[in-house]
Amino acid sequence: MKITQAHDTIKCDYMGIKLTIARHNNDAFKRKFRALLKPHTDEFENDTMNDDVADIITAESLAGTVLVGFESFMVGDDQYDYSVENAESLMRDDEDCREFVMEKSRDLKNFLMEEKASVAGKPQQSLSGVSTTEAQIG
Repeated sequence: MKITQAHDTIKCDYMGIKLTIARHNNDAFKRKFRALLKPHTDEFENDTMNDDVADIITAESLAGTVLVGFESFMVGDDQYDYSVENAESLMRDDEDCREFVMEKSRDLKNFLMEEKASVAGKPQQSLSGVSTTEAQIG
C-alpha cells in the first residue's frame, strides 16, 4: 500500500542559479554510486578510504542522477550549460553547492504532493509538502 505521491524533481535557487534536483538515493544514483565505488570496495569496507576519493565518488554519483539540470550560468567570461560533465565539475569543485544539492534531495517534504490522509474516526486532513516551492539561498 502506498499513500504518498511525490514529484520526481524540484527546482531550487542556489546563488541565483536554478538547479533541477531529483530525490537522493534514486535507482540511477545507486547504480552509479556502486559502479564508482567498486574499485575502492576494500578501502570503503575497511574505513580507510581517503576523504578526497570519497568526495569525488559522491560528486560524480550526484551528477546526472540527483543534480539533473541547471540553468546556463556565467563564471567570468565562461558560460556553463548543463551537461553531466559540467554537473560533475560543479559537484566536485563547489562543496557548498554539493551539500546544498544533497540536503535538498534528501528532504522528503520538498518532493511531497498535496495528499489526503484519513485516520479512523477523524475527518480527512490535508498534508502539504513544498514540492513545487522554490527554495531560496544566497
